[in-house]
Amino acid sequence: MNEKFTAHLVTFAIVGPICALCILGPVLFAALFAGAGAWLSGVNPVIATAIAIISAILIFAYIRRKFVGKAVRKSNQSSPNKRGSYTPSDNNKMEHHS
Repeated sequence: MNEKFTAHLVTFAIVGPICALCILGPVLFAALFAGAGAWLSGVNPVIATAIAIISAILIFAYIRRKFVGKAVRKSNQSSPNKRGSYTPSDNNKMEHHS
């Protein structure tokens, strides 16, 4: 494991933009199409830019909520003790009535 710092730096420089493109690709396309649609409809360029930015923010929020929400729900399902479900130590606290 005699890796140099530059190897990590070069790897980050190559992989970083690819990851950013994969993650933010749908957001960039949504902003591009919203801005182009606003521009082709004859809207003021400042308003077209605002429409593109707002659509990018909304799409990013939707994608983040969709995928991050799944990850949070999945992690909560994998560790049910965090949600206050039954644990074996609760058996001592319960009273059994016949």
